[in-house]
Amino acid sequence: MLLFTIQIVPGLLGVAGYEIWSGDNAGVYDTITSILRQSESLIIVIATETYIIVESVNMLAEKWKQKRYIDGQLDGHLQRQKLWEDWNSRRMEAERENRPFNEPPPGPIQNGKDAS
Repeated sequence: MLLFTIQIVPGLLGVAGYEIWSGDNAGVYDTITSILRQSESLIIVIATETYIIVESVNMLAEKWKQKRYIDGQLDGHLQRQKLWEDWNSRRMEAERENRPFNEPPPGPIQNGKDAS
């Protein structure tokens, strides 16, 4: 709504100023009628433009949010994979060296940290 207001106020002032100072109208009634007639198309154009801008920004924000979510899931998957690979490397090394290995496998990841 603020974007619409910022665009419409100067437009309406411009239309009103032109109609008042052009001197083409016979009186106050004709001037007001002319201002309203010319303002109709201005309001429609600016309302349409504002709608397109707001919807475009919302669409881009949603795409960005989805990308961050997907990137976060991928990062989480890679982090989880690394935990398991590190754990398995330690397990295999202990097996090769005939050492006991009693470290539990990685637990679920919560908020970027291993919950186990």
